[in-house]
Amino acid sequence: MALPEMQTRYEPRKSHSPLLLILVFCLGLLIGAGVLSLLAMKAVSGSLWSALTTRSRTIDVSQPTVVNRIQQLQRLETVIYTMDKVVMGKRENSILPDFLAGDKLLLLVHGQVIAGIDFAALQAAGVKVDGKTV
Repeated sequence: MALPEMQTRYEPRKSHSPLLLILVFCLGLLIGAGVLSLLAMKAVSGSLWSALTTRSRTIDVSQPTVVNRIQQLQRLETVIYTMDKVVMGKRENSILPDFLAGDKLLLLVHGQVIAGIDFAALQAAGVKVDGKTV
């Protein structure tokens, strides 16, 4: 039994059109130019770079200041205590579950105590100056 002869036939590969090659080359040039321009921008000083890439900030302080309240204190404050306390509480029902009849409370209490001397009732006769002592 004889084996059939195999015929191998090589066909030349089709070459890409010149237009496609030019397009790929131009795309490579554009990408290379973009990378080079980014590297050049990083080399530019920070202030110039930020001037080119950020929005300008304008703060206008020309409007007049409005005084809402002037308060005469007549006191010497020597110390201020500031306190915060977390208070938790709950109410439960012995028969019904908590989601039906229970209550929970979480309260943040803030307090401030100012210690000092109140000069509101001070009269001129109540002040005695003796050298460097008042």
